[in-house]
Amino acid sequence: MKRNILLITPYKLIRSMFVLAATLTMSVVSAEDLVTLDATNSAQNSQMKSLLTDEQFYLDKMKQDLNVFEKDQVYASLGTIYLQRKEYGKALKYLEQLGVSWEQDKKSPVISAGSYNLAMIYVHGKGIPKDYPKAFAAFARATWGGNEPAVSELYVMCRDKEVSAEMIRNFTIEQYNIYAQGVDHPFYVVSASNLNAMYACESEKPFIDNLLGRSSE
Repeated sequence: MKRNILLITPYKLIRSMFVLAATLTMSVVSAEDLVTLDATNSAQNSQMKSLLTDEQFYLDKMKQDLNVFEKDQVYASLGTIYLQRKEYGKALKYLEQLGVSWEQDKKSPVISAGSYNLAMIYVHGKGIPKDYPKAFAAFARATWGGNEPAVSELYVMCRDKEVSAEMIRNFTIEQYNIYAQGVDHPFYVVSASNLNAMYACESEKPFIDNLLGRSSE
């Protein structure tokens, strides 16, 4: 499975407001296709100038008295700007701060996409040693916003045994406990999707069958 970077594209955001669902634009591109500072053609140079302008916009925004949602928007936007420029240390700095609004809005698309990007930095070891446990945790957080690529990555990490069996099992139990509360739970659909991913993983299928009270074939 080819792992791609899920980019929040900050320069396409409506700057006059911080309505997350309305302003967030996401696209998936391969890590190899990210624009660089030494761009030679006019289109890339134009894009880089736009990114530099947006960088200053968000750095200035950080100096203001922001609420938790606005802070996450700034962290995600700056993190993605630096990710696009392959300045992984700076990207990590801001993406690791993402999540101040977590307790108020676990479905936030900003947290979801930003967490996915953070996980990809850990997976690819961009500017840091690879860290699969941190990647798994970031992918898991990304799924709460309905991030299907993150769900797929959790399956891959389980299948390829990139994290401990204990970490996988704890995640499976967490998802089952939410799923068992029924359709009225706000994360029922998310937990069902995550359980399906874990069920496709050989190590978890018998355990989930047991939880659901059915025999595993």
